[in-house]
Amino acid sequence: MYSRIMETYLTVCVPQMAVSVRQYGWGGETASGFLARMTNDCLRFNPTLATTCYGMNDHEYRIYEERIGKTYRETTAAMVQAFKANGVRVVLGSPGCVGKVPFWVKGTNTGKSIEYEMLRAVLGLSLFTLAPNFRVPFGHKHEGQEEVYVVLRGSARIKVEDEIVEVGPLDAIRIDMDTMRGVEAGPEGVEYLAFGAGDDPKDAEMVQDWWSD
Repeated sequence: MYSRIMETYLTVCVPQMAVSVRQYGWGGETASGFLARMTNDCLRFNPTLATTCYGMNDHEYRIYEERIGKTYRETTAAMVQAFKANGVRVVLGSPGCVGKVPFWVKGTNTGKSIEYEMLRAVLGLSLFTLAPNFRVPFGHKHEGQEEVYVVLRGSARIKVEDEIVEVGPLDAIRIDMDTMRGVEAGPEGVEYLAFGAGDDPKDAEMVQDWWSD
């Protein structure tokens, strides 16, 4: 399902790139599990860009221990190195933040069940790369979520409501809640990170051709 959503979105936005998307992840898998099979199950198909989202199962659904973090860091680093060694660009995702272990898991420190509790604010991070002079064909806003964009390379113009802001490498711009925005890459293209926080995945309003001048 995820691969079809991504392929449909990219095909509509940038049909000239003829993007093809495949999903090689397994439900319930850990980063260590994928690392062990990535050469045979993924790299042999010669991907050019990989997106990953491991971490939830790696945590073992228990109170945090240093060995868990150490194993996850080392395995994720090895996974990224393997991708890069094969000429693949990588976008690392992460699961939503949770407060305590689920109710069905016994706490190792207390021996008692601990309630599952999602944090009110769930952090998200996305990496975007736009071709030279490409303008995102829609504007969007979040009623209950603010965002921060940080430019990594290239340049862009960002329209925030009625104001247009020009940004370059390492510039950051904060966009408030319920504020429409759109992005247009500069002549050399742009690559930027988008940081957001919110607890409603449906909190997004998109307006096609919002920035039309």
